[in-house]
Amino acid sequence: MREDMRAFVRGRTRSVAHGDTPRDTTPGAAAYARSVTDAREVPIRGRMIRLGQLLKLADVTSGGGEAKALLARSGVLVNGEREERRGRQLVAGDVVEVAGERLVIVSGG
Repeated sequence: MREDMRAFVRGRTRSVAHGDTPRDTTPGAAAYARSVTDAREVPIRGRMIRLGQLLKLADVTSGGGEAKALLARSGVLVNGEREERRGRQLVAGDVVEVAGERLVIVSGG
């Protein structure tokens, strides 16, 4: 994912929380912002979580072995890029797309 979209997701540019439309002129930024607002927020404790742990926390998989198999056979996207590493570190603002669902990592919980 490009850094400008990551900044947009993390709220460093104009917020869309109050019904504003994004002012980012990056191609696809508005569509990406809509996809993030349609996502399910997953709160984490601490500063980061590994992808395999997130999949278990969000009830996408029941365990590490199942998470590994899911990553190997299907298209899991992290911030718009395909990811196969169960140990990938995720932080607040990262977006994971798996099994037709978008998950947004948020702090707290």
